[in-house]
Amino acid sequence: MKIDIDKPILLLGPTAIHGHALVLGHPDKVQAIHNTNEKDALRLGWPYIELEDASGIAELLRDYTGTIVYAHAVCDVARCEGNPDWARQKNIQNLVGVIQSHNPGARFVYLSSDHLFGNDGTYDEDCEPSPISEYGRTRVGAERIALEVPGSVVIRVPLSLGPSVSGRIGHLDWIRYRHEKGLPITIIADEARSAVSSADVADRVVSICESDITGLRHIAATRSVSRPELADAVFAYHGLPALYDLATRADQPAPHLGRVTMATRYDDAWSQPLLSAADAFAPAQTAPSEA
Repeated sequence: MKIDIDKPILLLGPTAIHGHALVLGHPDKVQAIHNTNEKDALRLGWPYIELEDASGIAELLRDYTGTIVYAHAVCDVARCEGNPDWARQKNIQNLVGVIQSHNPGARFVYLSSDHLFGNDGTYDEDCEPSPISEYGRTRVGAERIALEVPGSVVIRVPLSLGPSVSGRIGHLDWIRYRHEKGLPITIIADEARSAVSSADVADRVVSICESDITGLRHIAATRSVSRPELADAVFAYHGLPALYDLATRADQPAPHLGRVTMATRYDDAWSQPLLSAADAFAPAQTAPSEA
């Protein structure tokens, strides 16, 4: 199926939280290609091509010379842990197929993750990856491949909060959905992250796409926040009572990040910290009325 693309950014992986934010925030610049669910693609009005469809991907990318943003990844840490071969196929081999098929005249941007780092610490672009999960290890492998593409950019994106395609995943929708359904909500007490708004991430990604930046870049937040503080902010954003159970990382069957703070060694317009999601989603304070 021939798809005519007249937009400067072609997005693979629009169902990622920050991928969806790119489509929502920049519809005039971003053309989404759905890669995981044809029924969903029809509902959303997005063209559909599976990443495993080598001929379809080749036809899509053969003549495209704009910017390709690759946001696709399977972020199910537990499933990746239990099936590492499947995880490598989804998170590394699919990327390889896209890179092999893309037009050398196109700019390639890979959106990575803070899951490259799993131990407590503050990490900038010079820090060696230290993943604690199979998912994180697939991200390391994918990054190395993406960085070999001439002129490419790898952007490590921290925990992003924003609306999801399904309305059920991602921290923002997950909490609301489970509360509405009366499902248990468990928050990890000893995890802290650099969490940001996915809309802010989308703006930063588009700005980098339009720049001449190459290589590796981190997106940092104004501060790192614990999972309970972040959950409290999300419940308040939805106007819901903060009802949840606390657990520790050690209680969980799959690896959970510790206290991972994203930093950057750069000091330019593309490296300024984004507002922490705990502050971005805090309910607006109503000014007191004058007597």
